[in-house]
Amino acid sequence: MLRTLTKVIMPVAVLTLAGCASLQEQIKEHVQKPTADVKGVNITDMTLDSVSMLVDLNVNNPNSFGFNTTGFDLALAVEESTLATLDKSDSPLSVPANGSAATSVPLTLKFADIYNAISSLKDKDEFSYGIDAGFKVALPVIGDMRIPVSFASSLPIPKRPEVSFADASLGKVGWTGAEMTLVLDVTNPNSFGIDLNQLNYQIVSAGQSLGGGSVKSVSLKEGEKHQITIPVNLSFAKLGSSLVSMLTGSKDMDIDLKGSLDFAPDLGFWKPEPMDFSVKQALSK
Repeated sequence: MLRTLTKVIMPVAVLTLAGCASLQEQIKEHVQKPTADVKGVNITDMTLDSVSMLVDLNVNNPNSFGFNTTGFDLALAVEESTLATLDKSDSPLSVPANGSAATSVPLTLKFADIYNAISSLKDKDEFSYGIDAGFKVALPVIGDMRIPVSFASSLPIPKRPEVSFADASLGKVGWTGAEMTLVLDVTNPNSFGIDLNQLNYQIVSAGQSLGGGSVKSVSLKEGEKHQITIPVNLSFAKLGSSLVSMLTGSKDMDIDLKGSLDFAPDLGFWKPEPMDFSVKQALSK
């Protein structure tokens, strides 16, 4: 009797299992794999120390049923070297049927960390970066899977304008005063243009002020150097006797020029504060 039942049950079980497998294959054919893409990367802030960005991600579901993601991972690389990783399982994303769901991930890169990892970048104008991410999901029949997404681009490395002395020369010397001409080099070391809104300066020698002023509205293209000529008229009546002796005698005389430079880069996301500068040059007589 047992043998008879076994002979009957076994073929039925095999047929049932075969039927289930066939049904799973049929269902599997109708379940499409979701996809993901980077909708955009917005630079939210940039300073000389760091750059912050907001990565907008989309998960697209082509199926007639919705699902929730069960996890998310991300790796951030600079010049193909991984600098940061992120693994989050506490932020599920609900993706509707035949629809998509979006999420945003804030990231901050510190230039000190970049330079420590890739020292060669200190002499470059920009760096490349890449984002490799993935959403973890559990789908009917297909089971657990990771939806990959990647993005690559580049960003400029911001640098301060450079202010240096090109020349400081003494011109005409009379009974009541003297003329002096100062020439400054202002260089834009960046791979983008900058506008010099205003340069304020004070001229000092031997601890005594020789005057001051400002220069306005100078535009510099990427890598461009611009010379600023500052004519100075000195009145001996307003200068101390020691300074007049230095001007009219053979003794060396140093000119110190200190000030602040207000500049605006051609980058909407970098809004720098005015920078201070201080340069020195021996006066040519």
